[in-house]
Amino acid sequence: MDEKSFAPKPRDYKLVQYWYDTKPLDQCHHRKRRFVAYLLTLTVLPLMQIAKVLGFMFGNVVVGLTLINWRSIFKPFTYGAYCGQRYWKVSDYADKNGGIKAKKWWRALLNWRLIIIYGLLAYSLTILFAYIAPYLLPLLAILSCLALLVFLAVVIIYLLNKSGSTSASRRFGRMRKTEQKLKKKNELLRQRQNRELEQIACYLLPEEISYATLPKEKKTVHLRFQHLKSTVCRPFAGS
Repeated sequence: MDEKSFAPKPRDYKLVQYWYDTKPLDQCHHRKRRFVAYLLTLTVLPLMQIAKVLGFMFGNVVVGLTLINWRSIFKPFTYGAYCGQRYWKVSDYADKNGGIKAKKWWRALLNWRLIIIYGLLAYSLTILFAYIAPYLLPLLAILSCLALLVFLAVVIIYLLNKSGSTSASRRFGRMRKTEQKLKKKNELLRQRQNRELEQIACYLLPEEISYATLPKEKKTVHLRFQHLKSTVCRPFAGS
């Protein structure tokens, strides 16, 4: 196609497109999106960047994920949140050459992040057991009864489904045969109608139908507006 049929991408194309999952249809569609995009950029984007900084700090210090692309804080429309190789500091490490290697299992288990998790988990389990110990036996009895009832219900439903599957399959077979016959009948009727239409068809239209080939009296106000719009609302290349 001719390059003049496509519009060049404006400078704020990436900024506007950052807030949408689909590409704009044409220049007019892009102009409509600008209002929402600039509003979100001035209001929501600063909050997102603050949350990203907090998330980076949590991921790097507490969780131990690397490598974080801090340039995405200052250029969010150009860079992603991560760059290079990402690895977990608990189980992996980067050697002098930049390669990622796995730590020995005992070094991974003795990581300070996991030690804190061990302590919090042991503390929580101790408090939980001290609280539910007097109610543990009655709770186990109730759970056992519920499990038995569920098992009996599953067995009954299985037997009922097995007994009714044979009759249901027969009915389904008859319905399928009926649908196939009806579909074949409709196809034959459609072919016959197409043959009749081909016999009475009349090819009086011009080979090319466009705005330029239309008679002047047929160029309504709506068509003139659509033709004018097509000159100022060209699509973008690749959209």
